Amino acid sequence: MLIGDFKRWGSDQCLLSPKLVGVLDYLRSLSFEQMDDGVYPVGEAGIYLIVKTAETFPFEEMRPEHHERFIDIHYMISGAEKIGFARTNESNKSVEVTPPVEDHMFFDSVEQEIELILYPGQYAVFMPSDLHRPWCSAHGTRSVRKALLKIPVSEMER
Repeated sequence: MLIGDFKRWGSDQCLLSPKLVGVLDYLRSLSFEQMDDGVYPVGEAGIYLIVKTAETFPFEEMRPEHHERFIDIHYMISGAEKIGFARTNESNKSVEVTPPVEDHMFFDSVEQEIELILYPGQYAVFMPSDLHRPWCSAHGTRSVRKALLKIPVSEMER
């Protein structure tokens, strides 16, 4: 997992891979106040952007998840969201959900979970080996608006 904000982008970007810098530069260039909620394809590489306004829920009600085929970048547009984070390991037991959700593996609980809070202008990058528990209430149940950039792992490996 990587967490950052664009206030320090000039000094942070030199520490990242050129492909990740390109994707984050794209995210940084967007005017979210002019965008409706929805799904937006980004180029032809299978990357897509989800802009969503939703209510957050108590931490205990949300399940940790991870994705094998996509890297997730969560960018907070407005509100504050608590996100749980942990590394995958053999002791974390997955659970089936109905209906199944493509490229999502869910868990009832995870070991050594860390809680972080994203505020407007901050982003978190979750790799396939990262479990994350999104859409959790940071300061009571509130509406948040965020962008999720979904990047195929295969695109970053090229």
